[in-house]
Amino acid sequence: MPTPTASPYGRNRSLSPGARNRPSLPALARAHPDLGTPDGPYGEAMLLWGAVLGRPAPPATDRDNRLDPAFVEWLMGLPPGWVDGLPRRARLRVLGNGVVPRQATTALGLLLTRARTRPTPNRPDHPDHEHPPPRTITPTTDGSEHHMSTGRPRLLTQNSRMRAQGHWNWTLPAWAGRLPDGRTYNTCPSAGVCAQLCYARAGMYRVPAVLAAHERNLAFVLDDPGGFETAMTRELALPRFVDAHVRVHDAGDFFDRRYLSMWLRIMRATPDTHFYAYTKEIELFNELVVPNPPPNFDWVFSKGGIHDEMITKNTPHADVFPDEQALHEAGYTPLNGSDLVAVSGVVRVGLEASRIPHLRKIQGRESFGSLQRAAQDRAHRRRARTQTAMRETPGGGPRPGRRPDDA
Repeated sequence: MPTPTASPYGRNRSLSPGARNRPSLPALARAHPDLGTPDGPYGEAMLLWGAVLGRPAPPATDRDNRLDPAFVEWLMGLPPGWVDGLPRRARLRVLGNGVVPRQATTALGLLLTRARTRPTPNRPDHPDHEHPPPRTITPTTDGSEHHMSTGRPRLLTQNSRMRAQGHWNWTLPAWAGRLPDGRTYNTCPSAGVCAQLCYARAGMYRVPAVLAAHERNLAFVLDDPGGFETAMTRELALPRFVDAHVRVHDAGDFFDRRYLSMWLRIMRATPDTHFYAYTKEIELFNELVVPNPPPNFDWVFSKGGIHDEMITKNTPHADVFPDEQALHEAGYTPLNGSDLVAVSGVVRVGLEASRIPHLRKIQGRESFGSLQRAAQDRAHRRRARTQTAMRETPGGGPRPGRRPDDA
């Protein structure tokens, strides 16, 4: 979004590329009184940011239809009333010259990490030194793992719920983020409303040590895909995984074609292990998996993603409801404590939402599927309004200097 400004001019004066053709935040707020709501032009982003902060957006404009500093505070992630006590224009000027604390914290963290890990001639990661051999895990005769000197921990783990079911799990960081080296990622490219309601983006999953472990998994896949495939196949050859069930992704998804193909090869190479997964990558699965699936792989499509419309009433799928009563009323079958119900061929499987308070508040009494339908309906209405405005504009297009989304 445009940088907050105290002046009410209609164009952004930033020197960044294309800024002159973007409206300023005051102009945007005047043109879209619903700017901070789910029906505004940035509806999904506003909902997501509200979930991060734990509070919804305040009105974007005041009674005189001017940009409200309280809304700018919320956009920047500042506590309510952070710049109270100053005149309105001064409050906006202070906010416009300030920084977003979460961005500043992330930037400083990245700089400190790079400073601590920068190679020096005295360190083994300097180019003048020989790099250690690839990390590998080999099985021993007693069925335990033997970790090489580089010490990579085992790839498959069990949380308390998985341990109770006797299942194992491979996981990635949920949805979008940034690796310690500065690379950005999105492990759930087909996520829709589920991104703002994801249990794996809250609670224990956000504990720094847990998130770091999940990001190491992703970095292993990205940086050494061949090494990952070999290490995973070797680990699955251990006796403990014979007739065991492995859930692929407690968080994250099959984020691209190469990664999904890699897992299909792993599954075919370890036929004595049973694999299952929830996924929103419906388009990718219909192309790569459905025509010729590994016999030891079961999956279920889950609602709340951008491809929900591809799930027909006869397609086995899962949806997330606020409680068991809601899923029964919708005609869904509960899991009853076992993920295997979801991949048993039952057409409509219902899951209860996590008990994280702020996520339950956002979800209300809706399911992920109904929330996704509502979000898509809002997007269709916005596109229709934009197309109508473009047709009504002389010349059949947007006014000079405006993007179609701003029309």
